[in-house]
Formats: sequence, C-alpha cells, structure tokens
Amino acid sequence: MKAKLIILTLAVCTIAAPAQADLFTFGFNNLNADYSGTTFTATKTTGSTSGTIGSVTRWVPIAGQAKFDWSVAANYLADQTAGISGNTSLQGDFQISMALSNITPTGADATGSFTIWDVSDNGSPPAAPADTIYGDIGGNWWKDATGALKFAGLLSNVGYTDPVAGNFDGHVGAIDFAVGGSPPPWAGSIIQLTVTSAPWFTAGDFNVDGGGVQATIVPVPGAILLGILGLGAAGIKLRKYA
Repeated sequence: MKAKLIILTLAVCTIAAPAQADLFTFGFNNLNADYSGTTFTATKTTGSTSGTIGSVTRWVPIAGQAKFDWSVAANYLADQTAGISGNTSLQGDFQISMALSNITPTGADATGSFTIWDVSDNGSPPAAPADTIYGDIGGNWWKDATGALKFAGLLSNVGYTDPVAGNFDGHVGAIDFAVGGSPPPWAGSIIQLTVTSAPWFTAGDFNVDGGGVQATIVPVPGAILLGILGLGAAGIKLRKYA
C-alpha cells in the first residue's frame, strides 16, 4: 500500500575527529522513500517542484564541491525520458538500499549500501561508467515511544571509483579525488534515519517522496577505527533500548 504521509529524515553525526579533519561530506533532500517486502530504498526524485537537490563537498586536502539539482528540467529530462539510472545515467544519481531481516514487532536488522553517481562527461550515451562514491551501511530499526520508525548504524568501506581518471562532476562544480590524502576505504560515521507517520514494517509496504540525507566521512587510522566502531556499535544498542 502507499502511505499517505511519511516524513523521512536521515541525519549523520561523526563519531571521531573534529570538523577540520572531515575528508568530505554529502547531502541530498527530497528523496523517495520506499519499503517493499524486505527491502528499503531511498532514491533521488526528479521534477520542477520536487526534484532532489544536493552536493558532495571535499574539505581536505583540497576543497571542492559538486552540486546536483534534479529540479531543473535540463538536468533530468534526458534520463527520465530514456528511463535510465545509475551507471547509465547522464545526469547523476543517488541511492540507499537496505535489506531488512529478523523483523519483529519491535525491531529489525538491516544491512545495505549507498551509491552516488556523478554527471557523465563521456558523451551520450556515456562511453564509460560514471564515477561513483559508495559505502556499506549496517544497523538496526526500531520504533520509538512516539511511534516513529528509527534506524541507526555505521557507514563503512566508503570509497570511490574513477573509470576514466576524471573529476567527480556535479551539474555545477567538480571534485578531484586524485589528489593526495588518506586513501580509501574510509569510515567513522554513524547514520541515523527516522520515518514518522508510517506503519511498522510488518504492516505492509509504503512509498513517499520527501526526506533527506547528510553524511560526513572522516579518514581514520585503522587502529583507532576499530575502537571507534566498537564505541559506535555500543551507542547504537544503548539508543535502541533507551
């Protein structure tokens, strides 16, 4: 069934390193939230009044920003008409996907991933797959005292692909990930997601436009990261049962 009103909020807080050590951040709004069977997805929307707007911003060692705006017709009509997305998109794409398991009346486990595809600079159709930023997500869903559905988990194995050795391009601006700095994979963030005015997953499917995601990626040395992830996992369990 299609829920009439669902508000989706995804907030990400760093669990290590001050802001000046952030490697890069990304954020997108007006996403489509969908639950079907055992899978939850959040993807970009297109349209003059509801299209997703967002950006990827690199802070160190060299600053840059790739801005995306799928509310502008020129930035989505070609893909929308052709029905293409992901690596085949000319205008970039965004997706979070999670598989839910162990669904009970009060909780559920979830593992999945996110991917950001850049705007193609290789012609139409693109001569090579888009550049991507990607990573894994793992954590738990539960229902809080207000009835809101909440997910908390960790981002891990965050990295990027660059098939043609170019910049990560937005509709406006680009980022050079080839410059020196901490190499991938990266981790060190907690992702928290909330869906309000929605039924629990055992009640059936839902689909709605709205919501957003904000994330901060921090380069963390391996030895420190193990401790951070342990503390983060403990924090998630405490919040779950609080």
